[in-house]
Amino acid sequence: MKKLEKISVIIPIRTKGSAKLAIEALRQVDYPQELIEVFLVEGNQPARQRNEAAKEAQGDIVYFLDDDSKVEKDLFLKIIEIYENDKSIIAVGGPMLMEESSQAFWPKVFKNIFSSFFGVLGKRARYHPVGSLRQASEDEIILCNFSIKREIFIKENGFNEQLYPNEENELFGRLRKNNFKILYAPQAKVYRLSKASLIDFLKSIFNYGKGRA
Repeated sequence: MKKLEKISVIIPIRTKGSAKLAIEALRQVDYPQELIEVFLVEGNQPARQRNEAAKEAQGDIVYFLDDDSKVEKDLFLKIIEIYENDKSIIAVGGPMLMEESSQAFWPKVFKNIFSSFFGVLGKRARYHPVGSLRQASEDEIILCNFSIKREIFIKENGFNEQLYPNEENELFGRLRKNNFKILYAPQAKVYRLSKASLIDFLKSIFNYGKGRA
């Protein structure tokens, strides 16, 4: 068996916030717990929180996760295998699948919208496993399920702390400009509860759009 690499999981949380869902899932992964370190970084500037944690991390790979997202049990084994198979790869990301928090109407609608090409066009790959392992564009990578070699992340100065949300898009642009190899892995999945109301959904869309602008 190949030697497994140490992974530093970075989870930004609001002041006095909780990452209970994320932590519970991390405790169940099929990966040696001694090779996983977890950073819960409190604050109100997620890009800065992620950068600060990455500077302190000891892992060969830093993995960014949101406080309300749950990794699949074999996710780390899958992404480490990808890195091992091609040493030129510097980052791997996968989709975030929505779970329905209830049988209510709106959660079902939001799940169907984000998993449909007609709902989000090319960004569908962020919310639904699409195709096979391949080099990725910013439309296919989502920050709540994204890993990168720590050495490269630090060398490239991490995230732009003036941006939130969508700070990952600016980073991907810089990495691609420098010809770094980033892969989209549809088999590497995390899960998140769907928004419970139309108001919450519209707020999320507004924030994403503001970040892009």
